Amino acid sequence: MNEEYKRKIKDYTNDIQQNIDQEAVLETIKNCKKTFVQAEDYPLSYMEFLYEQMHFIQKRWWVLQGCLLVVLWTFLNNAADVYEIHRLMGMGACLLAIFLVPEIWKNRRNQAMEIEGAAYYSLRQVCMARILLFGFMDLLIITVFAVSVVFTVRISAQMFAVNFLIPFNVTGAICFRFLYCKRSESEYLAAAGCFLFMILWVFIISREEIYCKISGTVWCAALILSIIYMIYVVKKSQSFYGKIYEVQG
Repeated sequence: MNEEYKRKIKDYTNDIQQNIDQEAVLETIKNCKKTFVQAEDYPLSYMEFLYEQMHFIQKRWWVLQGCLLVVLWTFLNNAADVYEIHRLMGMGACLLAIFLVPEIWKNRRNQAMEIEGAAYYSLRQVCMARILLFGFMDLLIITVFAVSVVFTVRISAQMFAVNFLIPFNVTGAICFRFLYCKRSESEYLAAAGCFLFMILWVFIISREEIYCKISGTVWCAALILSIIYMIYVVKKSQSFYGKIYEVQG
């Protein structure tokens, strides 16, 4: 039986080879090369690339971030005292940053880094595109939230910066610090680190004897340092992305 099938396959192969138009094959190859060269001559601009990357980001995380801030604004309006406002803003900021984890880790979780590494833009540029898109949207969402809180809850811009932006920056830095960790479970470690920092932050601001002893100058320095460190770990994650790709490849 096997010999019969082998003979039929051989006869079919010979028949196909006899009926192949070699000139048509060569013409097809020539046209494919021409199309490929034309595509390489007119690659997507980086703005077009960002727009295309927008389609690959799940919008539900932005929706969840917006819903979280709406809930937080509602609780802030009903807060009993200033220390409750501090605690609520710290927890809300940490949770807002944690929502970055699923989307930023998506390519590693789905083992799609090899595919992205073969794209026209490098793996580093693909990751940076997502970070830019998330950063822009988060900046927009937080700005709207900050304006609404300052004018409705009647808290100062300095209080908002200390109790919201510092924990948000530190939690985001924790996420990106674990992003260039080679451990496969780094996604869960990042989430755990964020929750531990949230507990520590709430403990600090809940203690009046600790919170009141920290001067405005110290808080301002902490805000600046958190921004600097956030920028540092984002850049560090980009430089490490190629090494992560080699390890997983």
